[in-house]
Amino acid sequence: MKQILHIIVRIISVFFIFCGTFPLCFFGHVNTGNVALILFGVFALLLSFFWEKLRGTTSLRILRYIVAGVLLSCFVCGFIISGIMVWFGYIHTPNSKVQGTVVVLGCEIHGDRPSLVLQSRLAAALSYLRKYPDTPVVVAGGVGDDEIYSEAYVMRKYLIKNGIDEARIYCEDRSRDTEQNITYAGEIIRRESLSETMLIATDGFHQFRAFLHAKDTGHVAYALPVKSFSLATFSMQPEYWVREILGVLHFTFIA
Repeated sequence: MKQILHIIVRIISVFFIFCGTFPLCFFGHVNTGNVALILFGVFALLLSFFWEKLRGTTSLRILRYIVAGVLLSCFVCGFIISGIMVWFGYIHTPNSKVQGTVVVLGCEIHGDRPSLVLQSRLAAALSYLRKYPDTPVVVAGGVGDDEIYSEAYVMRKYLIKNGIDEARIYCEDRSRDTEQNITYAGEIIRRESLSETMLIATDGFHQFRAFLHAKDTGHVAYALPVKSFSLATFSMQPEYWVREILGVLHFTFIA
């Protein structure tokens, strides 16, 4: 039984290390998500291989149980939060009776073009906006450190190009993160007397934290999750997912 447990731990550890290093090696991504995946995988793998060797003294036995307890707590906590994220990301969606304002959360752009991730978010918004032609939309995103245009400008241009009437589009171009996306979009919604129910177009893993920020600013929120993935965006899901878990913990206990 103990041997089977060690094999399971090693498989999970290698999988975590792979999920953390793949986007690092092929896309140059370095963030809290893939760093956490790599660190967890390395520590769990080392603990599994050296478990029997860490039993020589009482201090070593205590140390291995402390490390194992911390790793297990992280894993269980991440599993529970992941379940909540799945609910808010893919199940907590609006039905036909819900009237609201679509809010598209910005992310990386390339010049005046949306990145693949942002295109997926815009596709989720477009699908809803075409189905409900009276629904307004707020595109939220400022100018990043290495960007020329605001993300809101690029998103507005993309939506107009794809047939959305510019009169339906409101730009929030000051924000630099998710909290500001939601806060400043909410200010526009109230100023323009739009529906205060937010229909948030972003990736499924991002929806729960967006919901928390929306609730914190007094808005009801539903998810318009991304439904299509390229190979590149799919391969980055684990690191983004773990980063969001850390973001939820930060929002809950620190922010």
